Amino acid sequence: MKIKTALFVFITTIAFVFNCGKSDKTYTIEIKDGVNYVHNHAPLWGDTLKVALEYVQKIGEFDAADENYLFHYPSDVERDSDGNIYIVDQGNYRIQKFDATGKYIMTIGKRGQGPGEFGNPFKMRIGPGENLYVSDGTFIRIFSKDGNYIKSINFPRHQTTFAINRKGEFVMPHGLIMEHLGDKVKESVMVVRDSSGSVLYEFGEAKKFETFQFAQFGNSVYFGLDSEDNICLSFSYQNRIEKYSPEGRLLFKADRPINFEIKYEMGIRKFESDGITREMEWPIFTWVSADLNIDHKGRIWIRTYKRELGPDEEIRKAEDMDIELYDQDGIMLGKLKHPEHSGRMKIIGNRVYIMNSEEECVYEYKIVEK
Repeated sequence: MKIKTALFVFITTIAFVFNCGKSDKTYTIEIKDGVNYVHNHAPLWGDTLKVALEYVQKIGEFDAADENYLFHYPSDVERDSDGNIYIVDQGNYRIQKFDATGKYIMTIGKRGQGPGEFGNPFKMRIGPGENLYVSDGTFIRIFSKDGNYIKSINFPRHQTTFAINRKGEFVMPHGLIMEHLGDKVKESVMVVRDSSGSVLYEFGEAKKFETFQFAQFGNSVYFGLDSEDNICLSFSYQNRIEKYSPEGRLLFKADRPINFEIKYEMGIRKFESDGITREMEWPIFTWVSADLNIDHKGRIWIRTYKRELGPDEEIRKAEDMDIELYDQDGIMLGKLKHPEHSGRMKIIGNRVYIMNSEEECVYEYKIVEK
């Protein structure tokens, strides 16, 4: 009886994998060690999109008369439970707070090295107690949503991006931590730290590259947390999407068709400093993804490039990208045309924010179900 049961489960599993590819032809699934490996071939929705982006408002002006609306490189956005909008105005070393209609409320922080001041604010998250957590070099500065400075947490290295789970723990890319074991390199992609910054655990297997320099950039990720604190990753230079449990257990791996070859090679890059252009040998990667966000229904939104960018193309243009939607199991649902505005994308609930550094403003859209 046990043999027959085991044989039935095996045959059922094989049939499931086969039928996913055969019945709708949009994806196939392999199961390895209890983990789904999803190979997306085409959007499940086909050409019929079931969501759309509806324009809401624009906050900020390139030549605004009121300096409170005059941004210099807006780098992140957050929204509290009252609908108030917080914008990291990186170049002006401050956080600007607006109401839901875009009306200015207050400024938080200023340039400096003292309590409540910024040296290089970049990313922001709303954490426990709806306090604001702002990355600033090797620090995360914490403020109340009314702008009162609370404290700073010092990390061992520069932190450009992070998330906060429901326990108040920090989830962030592992960066350059590498453990050498003879001629082998052991690497993890992500790390979780407690509220004081101490490491709790690491997860995510990094792709192996020939050199440290390639490994440093080649495993760059975008990531987000869903409502259950599951962690989703999209790799900048790999055709690789993954989801992990809050404890770092791999839940699925996924890929999708792309229109170009992914390359990793050494090349010559031009760098400008003080009006002088210099050329350096530098790792050249093929951009695959830019941004990963999770919406109010747990769907994963990833901006994916439609063509290979040249080595000197630094500006990520809207016309070069699609917005891909995936369900909670890694199956591609559809592709949306990118809004005409370029810039980093942030999804909070059913709102999409695009931070446009060329126009020095933030665009807000609403996710509409069709």
